[in-house]
Amino acid sequence: MYRIENHPKDSIDVILNEIFNYMEQHPLNRKSAKLLSVRKELRRTLKKYEEEYKENGEDLQQITNDNYKLSTIHGISNTHMKELYKDFFDSDSRFRQNLYNLTPNRCPICDANWGYAVRTLDHILPESIFPQFSILPLNLVPTCYRCNHSKSTTVGYLPNEGVINPFFNNINLTNYLKCYIYIQNNDFTTHIHLKPESDLHINHNRYQRLKFFYEKVYKMDETYSEVTRTSILNSLLVSLSKVGPMSQSQTKRFFSSLLEGMRREEIIKDGIVTTEYLKLLLLDSLIEVYDSNYHSLIQEMISEKLIIKRQAENF
Repeated sequence: MYRIENHPKDSIDVILNEIFNYMEQHPLNRKSAKLLSVRKELRRTLKKYEEEYKENGEDLQQITNDNYKLSTIHGISNTHMKELYKDFFDSDSRFRQNLYNLTPNRCPICDANWGYAVRTLDHILPESIFPQFSILPLNLVPTCYRCNHSKSTTVGYLPNEGVINPFFNNINLTNYLKCYIYIQNNDFTTHIHLKPESDLHINHNRYQRLKFFYEKVYKMDETYSEVTRTSILNSLLVSLSKVGPMSQSQTKRFFSSLLEGMRREEIIKDGIVTTEYLKLLLLDSLIEVYDSNYHSLIQEMISEKLIIKRQAENF
């Protein structure tokens, strides 16, 4: 997860100006009269919450207690605030596009490249619980659909959970992950987990927050594990099938040669969880556990792939 370099250029003041101008031009709109009647109070209150958000950005858990869980703001309901978000941050909105422009290449949470992943806006503090942040650009982070859907309305209310916002926080996950590969039901199972706490030079509370963020909020362990098994391991098997039959020791040396050809330090230093990085983790794990059982299963899988390939060629 990387920290987004720039904060949104649109403040809550700019958003409210747009909303109030629209309401003045459309007085018959059912929302107009109510909003305009409290616009001074609403502006003052939302600007105050914007300042609190900035002050606590690196530790948003500080503004998640019950005092911040509002049902109305100056008579404006939670539902009404949600509607304002939908109306003024829709797909054609310049506010949405301005936010998208801050992350031009990839999801700041899982590092998935746009094009492979659908871009959305994620309310870091959910609008259903914290309506005062519904239309605050600092609370609206461009993420992929999968990360947004996985997180849903999850919030870390406890000190050992926390709330992570890429406008304020950075987590170099490439320093913290390890691949574990097992044989289960005559197939390989891969897991990309956090390294044990004892292997990392971070305090217990930070490790718990990292675990909550990685496993409970965005479920990235599931995403990375699936990519490693379905894409990277399969690609590795295809490469092995092209080389031809090898003994257990030869296969292990083949894995080692692939690993030696990778830019380990650069890949980890980049801090981006790419398929190349996941391949590095997979090879590390395979070399560590590779025995006759793993070799036999790999040979079976290669044989199956070759049979399928011949059948396709003869079809």
